[in-house]
Amino acid sequence: DDDTQQRRMAAAQAFEEEQQRRVSEENDRIAQEEVEYKMRREEAKRLTEEEQQRLIREKVKQDQEVERQRRINEAEEQEYQEKLESYQRQLQGIEAQEAERQRRIMESENILAALKRELADGSS
Repeated sequence: DDDTQQRRMAAAQAFEEEQQRRVSEENDRIAQEEVEYKMRREEAKRLTEEEQQRLIREKVKQDQEVERQRRINEAEEQEYQEKLESYQRQLQGIEAQEAERQRRIMESENILAALKRELADGSS
């Protein structure tokens, strides 16, 4: 009968509309998830780039500190070498003075021995 047919068609249409509404909602949800995913991906990419830049800046700072420390070490080594050479020159000077003093003592002792011999020879 017509009434039953109309109810079936109305029910079928309501079912179809409900299906379309669900599909539409699902499509909207998927589209929203895609937008959120893209936003998260862009944010992650930006953070990754910022992290890379931060790491690069840190590496540059470390390299600069290593270079600064190397220069300090070189300057300290140079200063140490100069002091060492100065001390060695002073020591050589002292050793030369000591050798000269020993030579004079020997010379004086030889002269004294010669005088003693002359004196001994002269008194005999």
